[in-house]
Formats: sequence, C-alpha cells, structure tokens
Amino acid sequence: AFEPDLSKKSRCLDRREPWDARIDTIIEQKKQQDEANKLEAQLYELSQCTFRPQISKFAATYKRDSKESLSVHEALFEDAKVWRKKQQSPCSSPIAVKRVTKKEEEAILERLC
Repeated sequence: AFEPDLSKKSRCLDRREPWDARIDTIIEQKKQQDEANKLEAQLYELSQCTFRPQISKFAATYKRDSKESLSVHEALFEDAKVWRKKQQSPCSSPIAVKRVTKKEEEAILERLC
C-alpha cells in the first residue's frame, strides 16, 4: 500500500478539527454575540424609559393596609363583598326607597293596565 512521506508540518495540519466543526463553532460564537447585543440593546432601551406614573396617595398606601397578606384576587373579592353589603344596606342609599306591599303592587298594576 502506498503511504506518502509527510513532513511534521503536514502531520500537524492533519490533526486540526474538520472544517464543519470549525464552522459550527463560529456559528455558535456568532449566536452568543447576537444574544449579548440584543440584551444590551434591551437594557439601553429600558434605561431610556421616562414614563413615571402619577398615583394617588391612597393607591400608594393601598398595599400597605391590612390586605397586604392577601393575594390581589382575594383583596378584590373582599372589596366586592364590602361594596355589596353597602349597596344592600337601606341606610347607604341617599334616597329612601318605599317598600311596597303585595296589595299595593296589585293595585298599581290594575291602574296601569
């Protein structure tokens, strides 16, 4: 069998990694650099944000009251229950509603019909 006589330099070149592995390495490095650039751009964009919301004192202290231990959902549910009780209470409405008996209701319906 034919075996060429290779110099030391030729044998050293032969031991390098294949070209497709080198290309994969280059592509991976490029992806990492692109991700780093993208993250840097996002951080820069966030640093340029000038929006600062104006909130009321009540809203600022809302989280600090007794509802702090509740989740948002639970706090809203509790608020709804309190609101519902206020709506059902006869003293809460500014206008007193006259209670109509069954006989009065029938008399009104007869007059209208």
